[in-house]
Amino acid sequence: AFVLDFWSSRGDLQGDRIGLLALGFAVSFVVGYAVVKVMLEVVSRRGFAPFGWWRILVGGAGLALLGAG
Repeated sequence: AFVLDFWSSRGDLQGDRIGLLALGFAVSFVVGYAVVKVMLEVVSRRGFAPFGWWRILVGGAGLALLGAG
């Protein structure tokens, strides 16, 4: 999706925006890598059950917040 969006808007990109785009890409990569690494450690140490319950709780809270608004 990123490559298609980047290619579609290549004419709109200016020199000062490319650096910001590269920074955003790098930060997203590092944060995504860290999150996946931590989640794999948690799942390998405790199994999938706590992860599943956590997802159910967070999803329920998100639905409750959407319903309250």
